This record gives sequence, C-alpha cells and structure tokens, in this order.
Amino acid sequence: MRVQLMHDITIKHEGLTSFSQLSHSLKEKTQIVEAWDEVAKEREAKRIKERAWIDADLVAIQEKVAECEAHLAKEKKTIVELEKEINLCEPALAALEEKKIATVEAARVAEDKAVAAKATAQDAIARAISDFKDSQEFAKEVTEGLVKDCQLGFDDCRTQVALLFPHLVLSKLGSTNEAEEGLEASLEQPVLEPEPEPIEETKPIMDTKPPSTAHVEVAGASIEA
Repeated sequence: MRVQLMHDITIKHEGLTSFSQLSHSLKEKTQIVEAWDEVAKEREAKRIKERAWIDADLVAIQEKVAECEAHLAKEKKTIVELEKEINLCEPALAALEEKKIATVEAARVAEDKAVAAKATAQDAIARAISDFKDSQEFAKEVTEGLVKDCQLGFDDCRTQVALLFPHLVLSKLGSTNEAEEGLEASLEQPVLEPEPEPIEETKPIMDTKPPSTAHVEVAGASIEA
C-alpha cells in the first residue's frame, strides 16, 4: 500500500511538475503574444498617425490643386478677354496703319510742294534781283553811292594834301558836281578791255646830275620848289 501511495505521489508530483512547466510555457507564450500585440498596436498607431499625416498632406495638396485650378481658370478667362480686346483693336490698328501711310504720303507730297515752292521763290527772287540790277533805279543808286564814296575820299585827300603842303594852291581842284557828272558819264559808257601792249626792252638811263627844280602836280594844283 505504501508503494501504491508512493507511486501516486510520484505520479502527482510528475503531473504537477508537468503542469507547472506547461503553465510557465503558457505564461511565456502569453507574454510573447502580449509583446507582439503591443508591437502590433504601436505599429498600428504609427500607421494611423502616418496615415493621418498623409491625409493631411493630401488635403493640403488638394486645396493647392483647387487653388491652382481656380487661378488657371481666372487666367484663362483673362486670356479670353484679352483675345476679345485684341480682336476689337485689330480694326483700329489697321485704320491707324492706313492713316499713318496716308499721313506719310501727304507729308511727302507737302514736302515736294514746299521744295517746288522754294525753288519757284528762289527763281523769282533771282529774277527780281536780276531785273533790279538791270534797272535804271539800281544804276542810279550805285552811281549815287559811288559819288558819295568818291566825294568822301576826295575831301579826305584834299584835307591831307592841305596839311602836308600848306603852300599848295587847291582852288583849281574840280567840284563835286563835276566829279558826279564825270562818274555818271563813265558809268554810262561801256567798259572796254584794253588791248595788251607789247613789252619793249628798254635800257635804264643813268643821270648823274641832280635836278635843279622839282615840279609837283596834284589834281590840278601845281607848285614849284
């Protein structure tokens, strides 16, 4: 009976040992499962968080795309309006171009007319000057001017001669009226070019005797020294 009891105790001890080992194994597996569960939960939380970030980025991208589409639609509308304005401005531009061409042509014609008028005016002025130079009035004015110049020169010369030669008799000098008549007569006569005279070679005459007297004549006045 004791043997039977020892046998039962041994069996029970082995059963308890096996149970204890099994319980310990189950605890380890349970811990492993719980650890894996924690890891899975962390991964899930991380995935959810990343998904939230992705969703937020996607929402921001969608908003940006919507904004770009709205801006693009606005730009397209602006382009359409500009094309309409261009289409409306094309006739005006064509009209302005035609007006520009007509203005340039009119300016060219006006310039040609101005050049022709200037040439005509210059011809008329030249003709008028030529007619005036051929007129008696011009000849009279030239004569009067020359007479005045001659009179002034004559008076100045007579004054200088009277100062340099106080003993000279100047009463026989011609008057201004005589000078005017002589100048007018010389102007009325045609001017003839003198024929060139042949040049003859002459030998200088040496006179060693000094002259005893000196005879001076100045425009009709004479004096002996």
